[in-house]
Amino acid sequence: MRVPELFEKHHSTLKKTSLDDSTTEKIYMSESEQEVIDFDAVKDEYKKKYCCNTGDARSCDALLIDNENIALIEFKNGKITDSKEKEKIRSKIGESLLIFNDLTNKNLSFDRGYVHFILVYNKQKNERFEKDRNNSLNKFNGILASKAADSYLLEGFKHYQFMFKTVRTINEEEFKDLVDNGWIFC
Repeated sequence: MRVPELFEKHHSTLKKTSLDDSTTEKIYMSESEQEVIDFDAVKDEYKKKYCCNTGDARSCDALLIDNENIALIEFKNGKITDSKEKEKIRSKIGESLLIFNDLTNKNLSFDRGYVHFILVYNKQKNERFEKDRNNSLNKFNGILASKAADSYLLEGFKHYQFMFKTVRTINEEEFKDLVDNGWIFC
């Protein structure tokens, strides 16, 4: 895939794009120096071009492109089960895909074949979700448990599976394992 100029201008790292800047202390959801595209910065420049208020726009935090594999990554340091937060994440998914497809001249058929969506959440701040998720995982043995980890999604997010090759809702520790082992696209 030819990478658009706008993507080239906004190189960053997973660590930088995972920063939660809503708190006074610096909290990173990832320590990885893996190179990515700061998709929030792409969104801001894209929206300015079309005379839109960038404050109203939402986007995923990072875009990872590795040959033909692509991942939109959203980091959430807060509670992900709150209905307002889920709605914000949903709008980020839709707006990010629209911007990505416009800039790359791709479509939903391409997205289903090559684009992954990963929501990375703070395990400690989402204990209830983590407990429900782990109870679901405990129903399976061996290899089936690892498959269930990919399929246990935040309520209302199974709907987005028709838009992506894969959709994952994982905690920061699981994300670290994926990055460290090169399994983001597996």
